[in-house]
Amino acid sequence: MERRILADLSEDVGTIQEVETMTWQFDDYRLKLIGEELCIVGGKVVADRELIKIEGPTILLDLLQTVKAPPPAYWGKAVLSEYIPTDGVIAWCKKYGLLQEDRYCWNFEFEIDGEPGYIAGEHGFKLHPARRQIAQLYEQFNLWQGLINDDIDLIRDNGRQVFIEDSTSDHEAIEKVKIYLPCVIEVKPSIILDFSEKYPRIKWGFSSLLEICRYELLLLMTRDTTETRRHLKTCKNPRCGVHFWTDHGNTRYCDKCNAKTVWEQNERKPRKKGR
Repeated sequence: MERRILADLSEDVGTIQEVETMTWQFDDYRLKLIGEELCIVGGKVVADRELIKIEGPTILLDLLQTVKAPPPAYWGKAVLSEYIPTDGVIAWCKKYGLLQEDRYCWNFEFEIDGEPGYIAGEHGFKLHPARRQIAQLYEQFNLWQGLINDDIDLIRDNGRQVFIEDSTSDHEAIEKVKIYLPCVIEVKPSIILDFSEKYPRIKWGFSSLLEICRYELLLLMTRDTTETRRHLKTCKNPRCGVHFWTDHGNTRYCDKCNAKTVWEQNERKPRKKGR
């Protein structure tokens, strides 16, 4: 009997690349002050807790692009507001859906004369904690990039989460990344049985799109380095420089840039007045 079960598992039982989550999708997203917290909330519901499938790191790379520059050492609200602008986070939500759902927004707690009360509110999430989590993902991605590209400066510039101090030697810094980086990326998936194919298969389910982004980072880290360098590119446009995933190893520019646009931006001389 045991041999038969093991033989059955040799069939296609699923893939860890394909993941799912239930997420709200809205026609628009906006800022709203709820209590003392600035939140991003959805407008009119387009998809009521729709099940969406995601396969590939594009969702993660697009989220990292909301970070306009490496944040400094101190992550106060004003600092993260400058380095991770609200417009970028809202644009990401318009493309993929609500980043995560914070019960604070839906069931806001308040007090009147010392008595607790609750207000049924909006579907959304608190902005500052979300910015912190995006900044953490950004640093973790850069630490991994530093490892696979032997870039010690990139490792040192992003070493807050793995306890890299100025006095740490280069060798110690690299070892600390290998030891502590797996510990700071926490992902909690669920295993789901899928009956949509000819035979039942398994797949991963996650509580939010943010959790999927963390998982996609882990998948990137476990890919063969040669394969990753072939598919994970940095846009060659000096005015862009974003990371993107492509199936073509010779691709030089992201979807927003192309050779003609780059030439026009960087080579064409501006017209003089009067001509």
